[in-house]
Amino acid sequence: MLLDCPRPQISRGSFKKNTNKKHKGNNMGAGKIIQIVTVVVALVAGVMGGFPQSALAIAVLGLVSGYFIEADDRMRFLVGALAITAFSGGLNAIPAVGPYISAALGTNGLAAAYAAGAVSVIVLALVDKLKP
Repeated sequence: MLLDCPRPQISRGSFKKNTNKKHKGNNMGAGKIIQIVTVVVALVAGVMGGFPQSALAIAVLGLVSGYFIEADDRMRFLVGALAITAFSGGLNAIPAVGPYISAALGTNGLAAAYAAGAVSVIVLALVDKLKP
């Protein structure tokens, strides 16, 4: 009879979340907030042509945000820093908005923040390598 069939046993452990996956980007910690502030300050300084002490602010924020880059993401960060620095000037050819985009990504903007972050990432990688 259908009603006399035994129920399948389901263990409580089968409903646990899969903790093997690494969920990046889901938590809003101090590092993520500092990186967002760094990008906003760098873009605003790049578009506006800078503000008093903008280079210092971008350099300090870039160094601090580079500290929060995880060891797994260091190579991607360095490649991104090189790519932004290399290709930011090529956007001048876009009519009307090209110079603004190029300035925001150029040496007064996001490329400066990435360069400062790259210094921090390189120093952290060196420290990790020299640790006993």
